[in-house]
Amino acid sequence: MMVWTILVATTAAVVALILFTPNGASPENLPVLGLLVTVPLGSAAGLLHTRRLMCNNAGLYARWLERRSLTEHS
Repeated sequence: MMVWTILVATTAAVVALILFTPNGASPENLPVLGLLVTVPLGSAAGLLHTRRLMCNNAGLYARWLERRSLTEHS
């Protein structure tokens, strides 16, 4: 839920800057708008990846133990 909140808030902020500032979509503002888009996207991707790891940690740990036991016996 938090990830979608971050993405919606970022989208709303960027659209508001484009529509309601005098030079919102001008080429001079594109780096700022790009930064406002990429930072939350990176954070959201990291949060989703962490969520996936936390939801699958039992299976990941079991596979790691299996690989570890195979390498110790070799």
